[in-house]
Amino acid sequence: MRRRRSAERASIEVIIAVCETLLTGKRPQLEDRALRAYYDVVEPGPGTAFSLELLATAGAMVEGVREADLQLGDWVIVCTRNSTYALRANGDGSFEATGGWFLRDPASGARVRVAGCTWGGSALLTRMIAAPGMFLEFTNQVRTTRIREVRVLRPGGSATVH
Repeated sequence: MRRRRSAERASIEVIIAVCETLLTGKRPQLEDRALRAYYDVVEPGPGTAFSLELLATAGAMVEGVREADLQLGDWVIVCTRNSTYALRANGDGSFEATGGWFLRDPASGARVRVAGCTWGGSALLTRMIAAPGMFLEFTNQVRTTRIREVRVLRPGGSATVH
């Protein structure tokens, strides 16, 4: 069972690494076993193309906070490489945002929407609010540095760490 989980985890790492490579053009840093599997997928030979299905599968496997996970009043705390953001869900898809870039202009975070998350390129996971390893992008064109940790705080409930 333990080997199966580590193999599944390595497969997920490879899929995410493939997506990052496709979107950013940069080669990832992976453990040796995962790195060999990555090269088997990314550089198998000339004329090999990546399918939209592979990218969609990788997006579905990303662990993070999705729009559907949130309720009115939930707080999403996003720790990035450079800042910490606090987003309060308004229940209509918008958030009250503070922290990070919004500290410079607090009025701009009064009601903001999350466009989604990226791996650093232009492909956007639109229903993803925040996921470790990705970049959070708001509809006002603000993009965070890479996300390190995400927590959801539900009033009267417990915290969820991603």
